[in-house]
Amino acid sequence: MIVVKIFGGLGNQLFQYAFGRRLALERNTELYFDLSTYNQSFDSSFTKRDFEMDVFDINGKIADAKILSHFSQSKFNKLLNEFIIRSPFVKSANYLREPHFHFYDNALRVSNKVYVNGYWQSEKYFSSIRNQLLTELIPTSELSTESQLIYDDIKNHNAVSLHIRRGDYINETNQSIYHVCSLDYYSKAVDYICSKVAQPKFYIFSDDVEWVKSNLNINQQIHYLEHNKGKNSYQDLILMSKCNHNIIANSSFSWWGAWLNQHENKIVISPEKWFKSNSKKTQDLIPSKWIQL
Repeated sequence: MIVVKIFGGLGNQLFQYAFGRRLALERNTELYFDLSTYNQSFDSSFTKRDFEMDVFDINGKIADAKILSHFSQSKFNKLLNEFIIRSPFVKSANYLREPHFHFYDNALRVSNKVYVNGYWQSEKYFSSIRNQLLTELIPTSELSTESQLIYDDIKNHNAVSLHIRRGDYINETNQSIYHVCSLDYYSKAVDYICSKVAQPKFYIFSDDVEWVKSNLNINQQIHYLEHNKGKNSYQDLILMSKCNHNIIANSSFSWWGAWLNQHENKIVISPEKWFKSNSKKTQDLIPSKWIQL
């Protein structure tokens, strides 16, 4: 069995699922989700999250206490496993904690009974099962009436999603962690798209639409999306994926909107700087075909 620790928002959850799904498929074993993080008290300076992947046709089960008991997570066991995972005997480890943010190829060598804990934010962990993921990361419910109308409009234009994340990124705690994409970044991204795409229409996704309306100046066709809130937020991700091209923020949410985009000639523009600190290496986060500005 493969047990994946699930935490964070929908974008983070999808990375964790995709990695765990690859491990389970290659080892012909079952995938389980440890959702215990969502039952714990949380630091009020961070955004409270919930398990959101149940809106998709995913393949996995929630791990109960009996299953979790198979994986000793004592301090000694974690240290032992971290030693094993770096050695030629990696398949002996039953607990894998992501050692750093960039791609870790040893993670793909674990046994068929392992607990994995990390972000796993690189398509290198799961690009080999892209087609499988595309069949699973489909909502089990129909889009809302309003979202369907927007989707119909997207199909009739050279649609470009543009995602601006503010919200929790601008609170005091996260300001020291995350880089907030500048208006200059979006201006350059729009100019690039306009130089390559005839008559683009920009669909603006944001958790602070009023700020965007007051500060972002684009002399192009624009549609602001404001209706998907709370449990319906995943519909924004789906609508991003239906656009021809994508301008993403330093956000795993819009990263997945772009990655799930199946247009053959898509242009994806991402920020070159993801975190405020350069100490976190993100060289494996952005697919090679995407353009960084």
